[in-house]
Amino acid sequence: ETGMSTGVAGLSELAAALAAAPGATGASAGALGELARIAPVVHQRFPGLPKHPEHQHGFEEALAEVLSAAAAERPVILYVDDLPLADAETQQVLMALTSRIDAPLLLLVTARTGEDRSAAYLELSSRSGLRRLKLQPLGLKDVELLVGSMLELTPSARHQLAGRLHSEGGGNP
Repeated sequence: ETGMSTGVAGLSELAAALAAAPGATGASAGALGELARIAPVVHQRFPGLPKHPEHQHGFEEALAEVLSAAAAERPVILYVDDLPLADAETQQVLMALTSRIDAPLLLLVTARTGEDRSAAYLELSSRSGLRRLKLQPLGLKDVELLVGSMLELTPSARHQLAGRLHSEGGGNP
């Protein structure tokens, strides 16, 4: 029982990753306990946390505190793939985080052209200080060059792998 709606349950992976970050030790036990409510794996790193903490922190507040503590030690890149496909609650939490964090944070969000845009997504993408990049589809030759920069393969194997990746990804960067 997380006490959270199923929409926010998608943020449990983020909560677990943040709690595993080196700087998370700078967050309060209350904030970590709140994250442990939706990401029980947090108890593995912080076994002294109460199993059923009192609700001193709201989830967004706890997430912001742990993210700030982690980013204060090392800059953090928060990557969210296909944000328009995330549920409205997850998008709202991410919007709230972006306005609360003063530590070094890069929020990297992807969206495909033509996907429906929620009000939260539109608001987030229109905030000042954010940059929007539109990436063009990759051609087969582009994919082959990328594969060649990452793996040592024979030319025919590289071409075959690039062809498969291009075909399955449709040139999506």
